[in-house]
Amino acid sequence: MFRHVLTGTAVLGLALTAGCGRRAEEQRTGEAPANRTVRQPAVAPAKEHVSIRSKNGEFTLTAGEAVQIPAGFPKDVLIYGGAKIELATRAPKGYTISLRTPDAVETVTAAYKTAMIREHWRQDTAGVLGGQAILCYKKPGRTTSIVIALAGDDTQIMLTVVAP
Repeated sequence: MFRHVLTGTAVLGLALTAGCGRRAEEQRTGEAPANRTVRQPAVAPAKEHVSIRSKNGEFTLTAGEAVQIPAGFPKDVLIYGGAKIELATRAPKGYTISLRTPDAVETVTAAYKTAMIREHWRQDTAGVLGGQAILCYKKPGRTTSIVIALAGDDTQIMLTVVAP
């Protein structure tokens, strides 16, 4: 069920951002002014894959059994060994990957801290409180956020890599 909620939330977020930037009149009426041409984003739905194209670029979301790390995901960001990939998104300026592992939050946090420093990321923020950790790292032109938290009997890992 958690996977369905997570997938639904991600799809809703992508759908909501596809309409960003509309003018006030268009937001009120749902229609563009007569003197303005509106291009709807192209959406290619599938059972476990959604792709949205807009003037801002292509957004993809993959979940379920067929999910894989997107091509181009940075090699210098750890994909935790043995973790199940639950969700992967790719946007014009970055990626979000959701993973699940039976390992403890502390074990996963230590692995990410070690791996990110080994890959020459500079730690910007780190906080551990009540069964969750939030880690932020920077490299020139990129930022990576890692949220590690309890999810039932497992540990959920959410990686977000952004390049401006």
